[in-house]
Amino acid sequence: MNPPTEDVGAAPLAVLLAAVAGSVDGVCFVTLYQMFVAHMSGNSAALGVDLAMAQWPAALARFFPIPLFVLGTILGALLYEHLRRRNVQRRLSIVLVIEGTLLAIFALWGSTIESNGQLPRDPAWRFFILAAMPVLAVALQNATLHRVGHASVHTTFVTGILSSFADGVAKSIYMLADLRKGGASFVTALQQTRQAPQAAQAVLFAGIWLAYLAGAGSGAWLHTRAGLAALILPLIGIGTAVLLDVFRPVHPE
Repeated sequence: MNPPTEDVGAAPLAVLLAAVAGSVDGVCFVTLYQMFVAHMSGNSAALGVDLAMAQWPAALARFFPIPLFVLGTILGALLYEHLRRRNVQRRLSIVLVIEGTLLAIFALWGSTIESNGQLPRDPAWRFFILAAMPVLAVALQNATLHRVGHASVHTTFVTGILSSFADGVAKSIYMLADLRKGGASFVTALQQTRQAPQAAQAVLFAGIWLAYLAGAGSGAWLHTRAGLAALILPLIGIGTAVLLDVFRPVHPE
């Protein structure tokens, strides 16, 4: 029997997909007038401020992606579960191909009308149709990879990841202290702590956050030089994730 590949393949994929989500968020934050397509906490906070300041057009733009993100996540979860029940091993690839298609359409269409690094708000119907594409794309990704081993992960937002990282560090510190109290030398206690699951998970969470940060920064930087062609970065990342999943499915039956 082949060993399960989830623990091996899921960790690098989680980091890669976090970079994808960060890159898309960085590009779209600039292009869509500081609208987040993956970071709904940011949109929710800004929505509250806009409502309090009676900034109704800005509030609408902030509210728009929130229910759309929820809808996209629901649709992605339904599709993922449907594929699972049909015993499709490479279901992650199918969802990611849809995500990549939406991003490619957004980039190609948007690049024909982009002006000064942003999409024109008029006509409003075209702006919101275009904005819906990356939101749905990232929401679909949000419904896919939820676990790496026993750790719960998220690749499209980082608040929970930072909380989990802090929790893992705290548990590692307590383990180190307990081993020292039990008579272990510092070097031995440190080695055992580093090999513990909570330490490995803390490293994973740190990697996911750093990947998201690097993706957002590189996406925004490249956008200043290439416009929506900067989405080639997350598209390459999605293509790489698909290839990894094709050759070694993350969720084998």
